[in-house]
Amino acid sequence: MAFDPTPPDLVGALLLRRFLDVVPDRQQRQALEVCALARVTTETLLRDALELDDAHHLFMWLRSLSFVEAGADGLFPHELSRDVLDIDLRWRDPDAYKHTFRGS
Repeated sequence: MAFDPTPPDLVGALLLRRFLDVVPDRQQRQALEVCALARVTTETLLRDALELDDAHHLFMWLRSLSFVEAGADGLFPHELSRDVLDIDLRWRDPDAYKHTFRGS
């Protein structure tokens, strides 16, 4: 097993910075947070969670991200990116985390 000189929290911090560099506005950040917390993300979920009339543009934006994959049931982030985004939101804004996670 090779020695990795980069501590995991540093890797997480670097990944988080990279992910958040692609988020141009608040609504896209919220869509990314929903995607990180949901098992899979659909346009319907985004529309309901963010209380929008139309979420197609956000769904297509998420789909274009290099760390988001499309599956049979919807979109989902790579596991490491999901963990990093989840931990950041839970730490940075616990109320938003609860709101997004519960969908209330």
